[in-house]
Amino acid sequence: MWDKGTKVGIGLIAAREFGPEYVMQVDADDFVHRDLVSFVNSHHGHPGWVLKRGVMYSPPATATRCSANCSASAVASSSLL
Repeated sequence: MWDKGTKVGIGLIAAREFGPEYVMQVDADDFVHRDLVSFVNSHHGHPGWVLKRGVMYSPPATATRCSANCSASAVASSSLL
């Protein structure tokens, strides 16, 4: 079984074929705000963002706050990779 770093690396290599301006690691169970892509597209040329606030939801428990410890917590310019 591959570790998470290997999987992310393979994903970034595969993403290069599409020429993305930005990349973001997202797991299958992650939710992102519906306006995230619009926000990123309206700030062309920005080096990226680190999300400082978020919500972690684990049913049937209540939602809790998360930040940089969540996997979907950063959007990076592909030029930085």
